[in-house]
Amino acid sequence: MTPSLPGPVRRWTGRRAERRHEAAVAALHDTPMPDCGEVAAVMHAYLDGELPADAIPLVEHHLAHCERCGVETAVHREVARSLAALRTDPDPETIDRLTSFAELLID
Repeated sequence: MTPSLPGPVRRWTGRRAERRHEAAVAALHDTPMPDCGEVAAVMHAYLDGELPADAIPLVEHHLAHCERCGVETAVHREVARSLAALRTDPDPETIDRLTSFAELLID
């Protein structure tokens, strides 16, 4: 059985997206080496570390033998790394202001 999407992702995307994810993971196992479309369907789950352990070697095998998908994966990783480098901790004053605002909404 294919593992479902992680809880927060499942709540955000809904059951339909979860079924597509399950079908995409299952498709990886249907051939000795998945094709580009099958790998693309699970690429974000792979990069986010959310792909089932038994599917990872299939994706990595494809990436090792497909220059196009390998380059695409490298680009996705570089974009994620660059965005993470830009991340800064929020200003404590801003956190206090937002917390106060949230408390007003709750009351």
